Amino acid sequence: QGKTPAILLLPISGGDYVICRFFARFYSREGWTAVILKRRKMYKKLLEVNKLNLLLQQTIIDHKQIIDWLETRSDIDSSKIAVLGVSQGGLKTAVIAAAEPRVKASVIALAGGDLPYILAHSEEKGVVKRRKRFLESEKIDIKDFEATLHSQLTFDPLRLTPYIDGSTTLHILAYFDKCVPYCCGLKLYNALPGAEKITLPTGHYSAMLTLPYISHQSLKFINKKLNIK
Repeated sequence: QGKTPAILLLPISGGDYVICRFFARFYSREGWTAVILKRRKMYKKLLEVNKLNLLLQQTIIDHKQIIDWLETRSDIDSSKIAVLGVSQGGLKTAVIAAAEPRVKASVIALAGGDLPYILAHSEEKGVVKRRKRFLESEKIDIKDFEATLHSQLTFDPLRLTPYIDGSTTLHILAYFDKCVPYCCGLKLYNALPGAEKITLPTGHYSAMLTLPYISHQSLKFINKKLNIK
């Protein structure tokens, strides 16, 4: 009955949206409107710096359009919009938090700052495969690859922290994460005064076993920030 708050759910880089649907069911049972934003397939395999910048810029535009649409709906309370993203979705959540003031709370799960370091050192199979192919095609080593990213990647979440209100963010990190190194999660968290943090005693993939816990903790945080009783 009446208007509902809305949460945007940002997916991991692959798979069939199982995690997003888990969160969507959870939040809908709690009286929320849950919106799953599907990935653009054309961006899946990008590693070139200029195209990564365009991807993240387009991500901001896409999500602004979704929020514009939510504001037209009579069943949505557009003053109560939150975003939750996991892994790649968490990285995008941080970027959106910097660019979209209409987002009042953000949950950044299994993600972090210093995207150049993440792309250069991640042990996620898809990233490793694309990184190896890119290094071979460009005939550069890993140090040059990371240095190029540092000099040219302008949409790194770590660079955008001056535009994020840390008190509106909850960071969920996995201590044994080798896909998005734990140190990168800490970098982003430490760069945002007032942020809250939960550290899981898991790796990147084994953190999926804690989804019920993440759901309840994220809801508790978001309700507090949006003043929902």
